[in-house]
Amino acid sequence: MDIFKKTALCVLVSASLIACGGGGGDSSSNNSGTTGTTYKIENGAFQKGPFVAGTTVTIQELDASLQPTGKTYTTQTDDTGRFDVAGISSRFVEVFANGYYYDELNNTKSKGAITLRAILDLEASASKPSINTLTTLQTERLREAKKNGKTFSDAEVDSRNAVLSVFGLPANSVTRLDSINLTGTSSGDESLLRATVALLQVASNQSTSVEAELTSLLAKLAADLKDDGQPNNGAKDFVTSLRTAQAQVDIDWVRSQLQEYLQTKGSVEPLVIGMTPTPKLSEWIAMRRTSLATEQSRGIVWLLRDDGLVWKWQLADGQQLEKISSLKDIVALMQTSDVNKLFVLDKAGNAYSLNTETQQTVLVDTNVKQITEDVYLKQDGKVMDWDKKAVDMPLMSRFISSQKGSVSSAKAGIGKDSQLYYFKQSSTPYAAPTGVINLGKYGQAQAIWTNGASQASAYPSAILTGNTWHFLNSQQQETSKQQLANTIATHTGGSELGQYSILLAGDGYIWEWSKVAQQFVKTACGSVKKMYRAEVVLLDSGSVRALSYDNQGANATCPATTYFDHLAASQVKDVFTLAGGLTIAATTDGKLIARNYRLPYWQGADKIYTVNNPN
Repeated sequence: MDIFKKTALCVLVSASLIACGGGGGDSSSNNSGTTGTTYKIENGAFQKGPFVAGTTVTIQELDASLQPTGKTYTTQTDDTGRFDVAGISSRFVEVFANGYYYDELNNTKSKGAITLRAILDLEASASKPSINTLTTLQTERLREAKKNGKTFSDAEVDSRNAVLSVFGLPANSVTRLDSINLTGTSSGDESLLRATVALLQVASNQSTSVEAELTSLLAKLAADLKDDGQPNNGAKDFVTSLRTAQAQVDIDWVRSQLQEYLQTKGSVEPLVIGMTPTPKLSEWIAMRRTSLATEQSRGIVWLLRDDGLVWKWQLADGQQLEKISSLKDIVALMQTSDVNKLFVLDKAGNAYSLNTETQQTVLVDTNVKQITEDVYLKQDGKVMDWDKKAVDMPLMSRFISSQKGSVSSAKAGIGKDSQLYYFKQSSTPYAAPTGVINLGKYGQAQAIWTNGASQASAYPSAILTGNTWHFLNSQQQETSKQQLANTIATHTGGSELGQYSILLAGDGYIWEWSKVAQQFVKTACGSVKKMYRAEVVLLDSGSVRALSYDNQGANATCPATTYFDHLAASQVKDVFTLAGGLTIAATTDGKLIARNYRLPYWQGADKIYTVNNPN
């Protein structure tokens, strides 16, 4: 063990010993200021992934200075990491446990134990507090800020924002770090999921002893934040790696694994897979046009925000975003073959059709797990077309497509038997698959690419699992594979592999499939923060570039173009392209800027529309 890791572990151990105080003594006065008042914790949860059943939880009473009173309580977690305790005589407590956990990145039980902790104010956090990696990083800074004269409330804000800064999250973007949940769908819940998986990913990248490395990483970050709330000393080198890793997390894939794990433990939470983009750079989840059939429908954009609200934007002078009041808690938004209809899914598992003329909704089905443009998946694994007819195929756990982390049209599915099934495509747009081909062992696939002269004759040609791409021939035999560290986003827009077949890798470069080399090769397009479809990239500098190809759909570049001069005065934080030629940029000053474009030369004489983000 190197000297720093040894020091970092000692810091964490020392903090634990200090927190344990005098042990289990009973002579503590009530520091809430009201004699006789008692508190309880209901449905507390240890969440790395969830701690396993039987983990010992220690609840240690603290005085108003956040020092141990000497009185402690113990209990145990159930098999979802939850616990309850009553009769606590102190308002402030420190809760901690050392346990094994469900590894949400690798879908397995951890090989070692880690310690998670949180300091709680039970007047604010008695119900469903989450003890997680972020509360663990917060604890020592919170105690230090309180020691230096801040009120608990101010110390909580100070320490919370210190932790958020490590992950590049805005100050006060989360109410409390103990109020967010791994399986929730709010932006705060998503921040926790991205952060905790990023910590695990960085630890996995650096050592085969993942839990020891994770413990060291948590200790190092916590120690660095303690004095001034800034990751500016020993943890500084980790910040870039953590921010890169959290941007690469396939949120919906990880969340679906968590939900399925919890279901095996008796959880009744609906199994729902949304459509969070990878990476997620703004509050906007998805943007759609109803259709391109009429000039009117071309000029209307439907937008899904991460708070579950759907908005309509009429691209015309003076128009503001209009909230669709009939929809709430929406996690997915899909186009259909009907020019006046969209499909939506809410977080309770209800699928609706939205009439885009009347804005009225009709319930299509309940207990829905995932929706696409052509089929939807029931929580029991049945695949249905949008006429509510079962599609003849094995029970599925989730759909995947050519785009990692953003399934719009189902290209394949992971079966309940953990096999990968390729969906034979119909020649009719938006139609259900005509059959399946069992591809075998790729149970953790995240994207699949096809090859062929037409959609109906296409066959699976490339499969992404983790950091490995597997290449298949037309007989579904694996011919080769290629390791690419951290594939962030993928898209293929041609009829054969090698046409507009690109991905964004963790090194910030666009890579493309080379028919000559028969593997992915790095292009000259680098410093990329986001790739949207095979059309635009957002650079680290905040500028937007068009992706350009030769007449074979190869040799991708992202040269500067005057088309995006209208964004030169803005700092762009996110970008989308929509069917029919439309870019929408989200800016750091809270605006959406839309402009139509015309391929192949990105000519842009069309009008520019700007609207403020709604409150």
